[in-house]
Amino acid sequence: MSICENIRRVAEKKEKYIIRIEDFLGITFPEQYKSELQVGDYEKALLCSEEDKWKPYPFFDQMDKKDASLANNIIMRKTQAALKHEGFPENGIPVAENESGDKLFFKKGSDGKLGDPVYRWNMESKQVSVLVDNFWDLVIEMEF
Repeated sequence: MSICENIRRVAEKKEKYIIRIEDFLGITFPEQYKSELQVGDYEKALLCSEEDKWKPYPFFDQMDKKDASLANNIIMRKTQAALKHEGFPENGIPVAENESGDKLFFKKGSDGKLGDPVYRWNMESKQVSVLVDNFWDLVIEMEF
């Protein structure tokens, strides 16, 4: 199998898993976020804004286990845990956090689609602010 065929197969497998997560949560991730998930080693990245560095939540930690329960997926667990925090938006879907426990998240619209802006929820102040207009405005650094 060629390298290109292998990359394509991995991307297709990831796409199927993304769709399963979207269906389970009743959402649609922004296209730029899905594109980033399908290429590279997203779990080994740091998302960098002008203010801070953010560790993305692992997304494909169980994709090869036949009996993996969607309820055990980290994104879903993190979403359920975040919703228990006072002040975290009910329509927020967290995708990363920093060392202080602040969260990066997308907001879910009434149609289930997540908007392009990436929001920051401050753990201490419980304040929400727009961090960047879309996911690609974050700089991605790879950890080694």
